[in-house]
Amino acid sequence: MNHFIEEFYYGNIDPQARSFEQNKKVQHDMQTLNESEDFLTDKLSGEEKKRFLQYVDVWAAINGESTLDSFITGFRLGAQFTFDTFVTTKAPYVDYLKDEIWWLNQVHHTQLPHHQYFRQYRYNHNLQARF
Repeated sequence: MNHFIEEFYYGNIDPQARSFEQNKKVQHDMQTLNESEDFLTDKLSGEEKKRFLQYVDVWAAINGESTLDSFITGFRLGAQFTFDTFVTTKAPYVDYLKDEIWWLNQVHHTQLPHHQYFRQYRYNHNLQARF
């Protein structure tokens, strides 16, 4: 899978090429749907048959558009997760490790005792005590 994009471009990867082999309920529901469509197509005639087949075609088109929309939305959501993971570093909490390294460097440059300097640092940066 070294050339995923190239394989996808040439049609060698089809994300929709899946089956319901492992899901017996979906298999049963698909069989019932197919048998019902065949039954109604055989039993109906004239305008009723035409309307039913129109209904089946329109439902399939709407279902296809809905599936496409879900695929696009899922793809965009995955891309946003990837972007946020690898590009942004914003987080809702303070990075204590980075702050503690900075704090330790600062303590060496001050005359205050360590505990007083850290108390002043927490106060200045609105930090809660962690211990």
